[in-house]
Amino acid sequence: MLKQIIFLSTILTSGCTTMSPQQCATQNWQDLGYQDAIQGKASQVLKYSKMCQNSIEQPYLLGFKQGLTTYCQPQQIFKHALQGQGAYTHCDNALSLKESFDIAHQYYVAKQDYHNAQTQYANYMQLIGNSKTPEQDKMRYQKQLSDIEGDAERVKRKYENTKSALARFKAEHGYA
Repeated sequence: MLKQIIFLSTILTSGCTTMSPQQCATQNWQDLGYQDAIQGKASQVLKYSKMCQNSIEQPYLLGFKQGLTTYCQPQQIFKHALQGQGAYTHCDNALSLKESFDIAHQYYVAKQDYHNAQTQYANYMQLIGNSKTPEQDKMRYQKQLSDIEGDAERVKRKYENTKSALARFKAEHGYA
C-alpha cells in the first residue's frame, strides 16, 4: 500500500518542478533569468520566489532583462517561431516583432497540418491495403480517405502558400 501511495504521489507531482532549499541557495538566479528569456519564456520570477521563499527577484530580473535584449530581436523571434516555440508579446518592442513571429508561426502550423494530413492518408491507405482488414472496415476507411483527400488539397495549398510567403519574407529581410 505504501508503495502505491508513493507511486501515485510521484505521478501527481511529476508535472511540478520543485527546488530543494540547497538548490534555492546555490542557484545562479541571474543566469536562470537570462536562460528563461533567451528561450522565449515569460518571466518565472513569481514561481521561483514562491518556491524558494526568498528574495531572488533582483538577480533573476536582471538576468531576464539581459536575456530579453538578446531574445527580442526579429531573427531570434523568427527562429523560435519556426520551431513552434517562443513568444514576442513580453518584449518591449513587441509590435516590431509581430511580423517576424506571425510569418514563421503560420509556416510552422501549416507544415504541421500538412505532415499530419500526409500521415493520416498513409495510415488509411495501409489499413485499406491490409488483407486482414475486414471489408466493412475497408469501406469505412475508403469513405474517410475520400474526406481526407478533399481536405488534403486545401492543406497542401495552405502549406505551399505559407512556404512561398516565408521564402519571400526571408529574402526581403535578409534571413538565411
